[in-house]
Amino acid sequence: MPTKEVKVRFAPSPTGDLHLGTARIAVLNWLYARHYEGQFLLRFEDTDAKRSEVKYVESILADLDWMGIVPDEPPVFQSQRVEIHAGYLETLLKDGSAYPCFCTDDELRAEREKATAKGRPPRYSGKCRNLSAAETEQKAGESDPSYRINVPKGGTSFRDILRGEMQFPESAFDDFVIMRSNGVASYNFAVVVDDHEMGITHVLRGEDHLSNTARQQVVADALNISAPEYLHVGLVVGADGSKLSKRDGARTLGEFRDEGYSAEAVLNYVALLGWSSATQAEVFKPKDLCDAFEWKRLSTSPGRWDPAKLKWIAGEHFRQMSSAVLTKDARNQALELGIIVERSDDWWQQLINVFQGELYDVGELVEQARLYSGSLRYSDDVAARFSDPLTRNVLSDFLDSIQESVELSETGAQELIDATKRRFKDQGVGPGKVMLPIRFALTAKKSGPELRYCLLILGRDGAMERLSGALDAAPERIGNG
Repeated sequence: MPTKEVKVRFAPSPTGDLHLGTARIAVLNWLYARHYEGQFLLRFEDTDAKRSEVKYVESILADLDWMGIVPDEPPVFQSQRVEIHAGYLETLLKDGSAYPCFCTDDELRAEREKATAKGRPPRYSGKCRNLSAAETEQKAGESDPSYRINVPKGGTSFRDILRGEMQFPESAFDDFVIMRSNGVASYNFAVVVDDHEMGITHVLRGEDHLSNTARQQVVADALNISAPEYLHVGLVVGADGSKLSKRDGARTLGEFRDEGYSAEAVLNYVALLGWSSATQAEVFKPKDLCDAFEWKRLSTSPGRWDPAKLKWIAGEHFRQMSSAVLTKDARNQALELGIIVERSDDWWQQLINVFQGELYDVGELVEQARLYSGSLRYSDDVAARFSDPLTRNVLSDFLDSIQESVELSETGAQELIDATKRRFKDQGVGPGKVMLPIRFALTAKKSGPELRYCLLILGRDGAMERLSGALDAAPERIGNG
């Protein structure tokens, strides 16, 4: 249990939509806050004016809201904190912890190339560190400087809650820029100031930020402020252990949503990328996930993308969803995809009763709704099957039986099927040659749920329409037998 009140933040750059790896950091911070009864804050690090866009702010907010991750305070925008950053810079300039740098891009490039040619790290030489007051004044009249921090001798260190003491020698740094010449703070300076101003106590992020954390510790020490406690988790990697690619799962949350995954399933799966429960349970409702979360169960090992596991978790959540929620979500998704499914609640209930036990997400349910509503198009291969004389005889016979039926209840549907089998058995025709043509006619597929359920979902009129359509779909050149 943390020894002080927890306040964490998620700090995305609004330069693109929220991807799986970034969403995972949001989830872990949110779980940390909720488990330890703390606060979860949101800060948009939008100082890159060229790449930051309002549409991405809106997209990220929508994705977080979809997953049920709502910040406890209004979002903070780093670009609106320029004056605050400038005030902290003045503090560093006054005590000599920072200094103006007048080097041009060409000069800095030449320095790096020279160092590389001599086999040294391409570090800044620090030549502006020792400019006299007169030299500084003269150069300030010629150009606007950037500002660098004076990295102390001996390097720096910080304690990572998961990894222990992390040491970074002086050679790991140069005097890095903390304020650009346009007055915009650099990432490693703005983050320290904003975390301090916002009262952030803990920062959970990926191990790719370890070197950034070292620089931020240098800044915090120079400002004489306490840095947050850090937990650097392992990164998310592809199924083969390599950097996550779009093929593996480096997709946006919007794409997962469009594919029909529920928010609870995605939240559940993402939480397991680098964390495990003490009980080894893997399927959680959000509240249960918050209760089960413990920072000691976080891992420094990579979280491996596993699409099969995501699908399994999605299936478990899908099977726990109520019919009312499934119907609402499926209707909404069908509408978004432009699929017209004008069916009653009872029809959706029948569809759900048949498929909930074997599907994985709402997207698959929508596909079944598409299949069982409206007209059906047959491929050339399937249509050619309907030209066979025996097949046409079977379909015509079954169509007549349905037309003569009074109702199409589950019992009635099974009786129609059984009676059809018996009639053709008396003619020496096996059940496979009877049922398969009927299934193709009703669904254009070779397999699926029991035929009686297909009939129930389609209804009497729908089944008759498809049987008639199959008989009309046979290529004329083959003939009608």
